[in-house]
Amino acid sequence: MSLLLFFRDALKLYRSIPSFQEYILVEQTSYGVEQYAKQANGKWLLADYVGKDAVLKLESVDFEISLMDLYKRVAF
Repeated sequence: MSLLLFFRDALKLYRSIPSFQEYILVEQTSYGVEQYAKQANGKWLLADYVGKDAVLKLESVDFEISLMDLYKRVAF
């Protein structure tokens, strides 16, 4: 099983926790982030962020960061 599949399977388990609101997957080999955010109706919304100019804005807390800053010390 790939690491990405492992984390997606983990998301299925985390979604069963009522207070769990957000899940973030960060790519290791390129500028990329997947954000899963629980909506008010209980459904989960996926947002993909790709490229160094993308800006990740968390839904569950007041925080945002550009992918360029997130990957500042990463050498691809």
